Amino acid sequence: MIKEDAKLIPFDAAELLDSDEAIAAFMADAFETGDSSFIAHALGIVASSTGTSGPACGYGGSHSSA
Repeated sequence: MIKEDAKLIPFDAAELLDSDEAIAAFMADAFETGDSSFIAHALGIVASSTGTSGPACGYGGSHSSA
C-alpha cells in the first residue's frame, strides 16, 4: 500500500554508471532480457552517462566526402 503523503525522489540510473565495469554489467543485464526496446532504453541511459548522444558517437571519422 502506498501512503498518500509519500514523497518520491528523483532517480537517474546514469549517475551510477561511473566505470566501464558498471556500464558492462548494466548492458549485460539489459541484453539478458532479450527485449529490444529495453536494450535500446539502456543504451540511451549509457549514452547520457557518458555524455554522448547516440550509437554513432565515438566514431571519430569525418562526414566529409573525398
